[in-house]
Amino acid sequence: MGAIHFKNFDASADRVSGEASKNKALDCFQQLNAEYADVTIQGFKLSDFTAKMLFEMTNLQVGCEAPEIEGKDADGVSLKLSDYRGQHVIVIFWGGWCHACHGLLPLMNQAAAQLKDKKAVVLGVNTDIESEAKQAFADYQVTFRNVLDNTTSGPNTSLYNLRNFPTLYLIDPKGVIAIKNGSLDAMIARINETK
Repeated sequence: MGAIHFKNFDASADRVSGEASKNKALDCFQQLNAEYADVTIQGFKLSDFTAKMLFEMTNLQVGCEAPEIEGKDADGVSLKLSDYRGQHVIVIFWGGWCHACHGLLPLMNQAAAQLKDKKAVVLGVNTDIESEAKQAFADYQVTFRNVLDNTTSGPNTSLYNLRNFPTLYLIDPKGVIAIKNGSLDAMIARINETK
């Protein structure tokens, strides 16, 4: 039930119904944590799942400060999301294995080129193992910087509780989530609205 209420909250079009669904989901997840903390399903602790959902509901929503994304790029250079403070950042979580990502990558390259004069950047979090990531960058002619997470359960993808790929976030210049899992067009429009 908690997952259903969460889905309704995450997809709600109006604030009132969204808050009602959020409260129901929070109640379900908190009850699961309190009463079934040691239960495992197919080897996974239920409390680990509920903790991730609770974290997402309270820390990964529009208006929340974006959790730090950090790691190394394909050249071994360290980078962090906070390095781009003062700019809009479109974050894409993707992998070369992800067929849905293939069609979006050329558009992300175009966005990166289009936005460079607007104090905005594209930052990727790639989920391929390092050798395959380098091949994916070449195959799709990726022009924007990427943190290598090396798996779909890497530190950044786990922190952001990803269930779908690609997933996009727009982070505003103050480091706050402006759009969660929205369209690239909506993100570019939001960036173009600000001066």
